[in-house]
Amino acid sequence: MNSMKEELEKYKNTVVRIIISEEKPQNFPPKKEKLRAVFKKMQEKDIFRSISNPVEWQKRFRNEWE
Repeated sequence: MNSMKEELEKYKNTVVRIIISEEKPQNFPPKKEKLRAVFKKMQEKDIFRSISNPVEWQKRFRNEWE
């Protein structure tokens, strides 16, 4: 591995241009807010309305994995 001095010697007698670009961070909603929005949509759809016995439904659902 080159030493710092050797590394800098590569640029001796050359023109070096440094460009600084400033960007503002994008404002994404926090994960918590995304999850809240998804759960709200699920609640509005009422997708579990037809389940009369949640425990039994869950057991049947898990048995499908085996």
